[in-house]
Amino acid sequence: MKRYSSYLLLGLTLLLVIGGVAYFGYTTYTTYQELNETEATLDREQMALEIAKANEQKVDVAESSFLQKKVPVLPANDDVIDAINASSQIAGVKVQSITFSQTDVAPAPVVESTPVVDGAMATESDIDADGAEAPVATTAATPLPASLSVEAPSYLELMAFLKQIERTDRITILRQIQLTGPDEPGAGSETILLDDEMMAFTIEIETYYRPDLTQLVPDKKTPLKETTPKSDPFVDVTGN
Repeated sequence: MKRYSSYLLLGLTLLLVIGGVAYFGYTTYTTYQELNETEATLDREQMALEIAKANEQKVDVAESSFLQKKVPVLPANDDVIDAINASSQIAGVKVQSITFSQTDVAPAPVVESTPVVDGAMATESDIDADGAEAPVATTAATPLPASLSVEAPSYLELMAFLKQIERTDRITILRQIQLTGPDEPGAGSETILLDDEMMAFTIEIETYYRPDLTQLVPDKKTPLKETTPKSDPFVDVTGN
C-alpha cells in the first residue's frame, strides 16, 4: 500500500512538473507572438505617421497662403498682435502696449549669380569684354519693427514668452531686450521691493512683409464655400 501511494505521489508530481513546464512554454510562446504583432503594428503606424508628415510638408507653388503666414504681402499688424497676445497668455506675462514703426532701411539683396560665358564661370575680364552685366533680381522684404512693453513676474516667464514668440508662424526676429524696472536698493536705502512686484521690460522685435507681391493678396484668405443652406431660427413655423 505504501509503494502504491509513493508511485501515485510520484506520478502526480511528474504530472504537475510537466504541466507547469507546458504552461510556461505556452505562455512564453503567446507572449512572443503578441510582442511581434505589437512591433509590426508600431512599425506600420510609424510609417503612416512619416508619410503623413511628408505630405503635410509639401507646398503647392501655386498657393501662397502657406508662405504668407511666414512673410505676408501686407503688413498684417493684427496678426502680429494676435500672436503676441496668445504668447503672453501662455507664458503668463502682461503686454501693456504694442507700438509699430516703419523703417527706412533698404532690404538686403539676395545672393547674386555670376554670369556664365560659354558654359563656364565668367571672370572680370570676360565681363568687361562683353560690355555690361546682366541685371540681377533682388528681394524686397520690408521690415516691420514693433516695440512691446511687457510685465513679467520673473525672468522665467519672460523667457517662456520669447520662446512662444519664436514659435509663431510668422518669421519674427528679436532685436533688443531692456529692463525698465526700478533699480535695486543699496545699503541704507529706504526703498522696499515687494516679492510680488512685476518686472517691466521693453522688447524690440521685427517681422517682415513683401509689398512687391500684391498680386498674391487673394491667396491670403480663401473664402469658405457654404455646402448646406441654413434655416432662419426666427421663423414662426406655427403660422401665428
